[in-house]
Amino acid sequence: MASVSSKTIEQVIEDKGSELVFIVYPHTIALMNWSTLWSILFFFMLITLGIDSTFGGLESIITGLCDEFPNLFGRHRSLFVLGVLVICYLGALPTCTYGGDYIVNLMNEIAVAPALLFVVFLECIAVSWFYGVNRMADDIEAMIGSRPSLFWRAIWYLISPIFLLMIFYISMSNLLAGNIEIKRVNLRNLPTNVQIWSYLIVFVPILCIPAYAVYKLIITPGRNFDERLRRSIQPEESYHEHLHGLSNGEQLEQDKIQIL
Repeated sequence: MASVSSKTIEQVIEDKGSELVFIVYPHTIALMNWSTLWSILFFFMLITLGIDSTFGGLESIITGLCDEFPNLFGRHRSLFVLGVLVICYLGALPTCTYGGDYIVNLMNEIAVAPALLFVVFLECIAVSWFYGVNRMADDIEAMIGSRPSLFWRAIWYLISPIFLLMIFYISMSNLLAGNIEIKRVNLRNLPTNVQIWSYLIVFVPILCIPAYAVYKLIITPGRNFDERLRRSIQPEESYHEHLHGLSNGEQLEQDKIQIL
């Protein structure tokens, strides 16, 4: 491609995001033998990758809200899922306008890394420190029949949180310093309203976590703050109630099925 377009390799691959996927890659595939076949396989891979990623993101929202509010959302799960899909569809419509490319790049450069890294960091802390890495290993042993080694438990407990926190710090430092480019324009040189929206996109998902923590403390029964805090960070008492009803590899029999 660099030879055909009379450019350097750095100039050819400087595009990223949607430009890399829909301009550079197709151009590269067009120069290959059996280009039609490779193009079909490439875009089919993109479709399946997008659908798979969408399932994971939406299911985490749907399952979390249905579990937290079973009377409100759980009883009408189909309607709730439909409502979530409609909201996502309406929210994605602006990306199909003439300025949609800028919106996609804004979300890609700003919204993904800081919020996602912070959420994953807290998930790692919640599972490894509060729920307990040994308890997690017991659950995995009950499901697959073998216990994770000390190496994996060390990764979950110490190494992963440290690296996630470091990457999150670097990402937030670049954001707050304005060292991020949107369509080759530095964030500090963009209009003020765009900068405000950028910070909102980052901090709104992050602030949902402390907001729910406050809500959980309020609804958790207890005589004082310390007792409510202790109860709110412990796993539910009924979590392991039916965990050992059927062990791994054991044949399922009718008399072992308990109807709840």
